[in-house]
Amino acid sequence: MDIKILNSSDYIMTSWSGGTTTQLYIDPIETQFKNNDYNFRLSIATVEIEESIFTKLPGVSRTLMVLDGEITLTHDGHHQKDLKKFDSDRFSGDWTTKCLGTCRDFNLMTRGRTLGTLTPITFEGSKSVKLNSSNQLTFFYLNKGMATVQIDKEHQLNQNELIVIQEAPESEITICSNRLTEIIRIDIK
Repeated sequence: MDIKILNSSDYIMTSWSGGTTTQLYIDPIETQFKNNDYNFRLSIATVEIEESIFTKLPGVSRTLMVLDGEITLTHDGHHQKDLKKFDSDRFSGDWTTKCLGTCRDFNLMTRGRTLGTLTPITFEGSKSVKLNSSNQLTFFYLNKGMATVQIDKEHQLNQNELIVIQEAPESEITICSNRLTEIIRIDIK
């Protein structure tokens, strides 16, 4: 099992036509998003204009979860979905996607046979949760607050940090916090 914590000095920030994107993680590490040769990518994006069209990403399956704000996604010829905090939508990067509203969102992009899920975890005060992981990779992104993640030992996780847990076979993970805390769990298979 390999565990590491990434923070803003490890992230890559770029602009897109409707705001900014901060790449938190890409697999394999040596790939570049623009080359479209990755297995999966985790990022945080801002949508700063009231009406935008998402960049087409052929061959990519996207899951978008709103962290702050409210938007409506319209996928031309497919479906429309209203999203508020922690709501998510899964769609093809091949689709023409129009966004109404502004937000800050979490993005999981997968290619090929790679599958992934996003799950919000919130703490309203002092709390501890036990989770199991048997995935190839499990991540926890701390959107707000502070938390202690107990796996092999205690790991302190601060706001905007991402803990990467590789090959955690049937590991029990305990997350503790004593304040308002928002975490996004990402599982990759």
